[in-house]
Amino acid sequence: MSGIVLSASVRQNLLSLQSTADLLSTTQGRLASGKKVNSALDNPTNFFTAQGLDNRASDISNLLDSIGNGVQILQAANTGITSLQKLVDSAKSIASQVLQTPVGYSTKSNVTSTAITGATDSRRHCDDHQAERVDHGHHHRGQPHDRRQDDLVQQHHRQLGLLDRRIARSEHRDGGRLAWGH
Repeated sequence: MSGIVLSASVRQNLLSLQSTADLLSTTQGRLASGKKVNSALDNPTNFFTAQGLDNRASDISNLLDSIGNGVQILQAANTGITSLQKLVDSAKSIASQVLQTPVGYSTKSNVTSTAITGATDSRRHCDDHQAERVDHGHHHRGQPHDRRQDDLVQQHHRQLGLLDRRIARSEHRDGGRLAWGH
């Protein structure tokens, strides 16, 4: 078999095409990897420099993520502290209102009947007890007082409140007239 004979210009064109194909392959590899040098065999200095820069970029990226997490933690802590401050301000306001409120009670109803004399006696006892506390100087703010007496007064208040509600319901149900003991 005889070989194919190529002229010098055709041979030059084929070598040029092979060189272009090699360059195209290298360019595609660089585009795919994002690196100018893909292995230490191509250019050791550039390869190891690039590898060191990649590692440094990764470290900086991790540090940036950590800083972002720290900022979020600080924002959450700030929100919590702000909420606690509002809660403390609210508690101060409530405490101030409580200190300004007079100690004692006010009568809610002056309804009297022979059927509820026990309740009016209890109310009279409660009034006498309150007056006794005031006479002894225990009623004033800042003075020590007997906690048991306060509990008793509060118990009487609750009983009188229940009684007042029963009276109101009974009056409402009976058209406004008292119908007890009949």
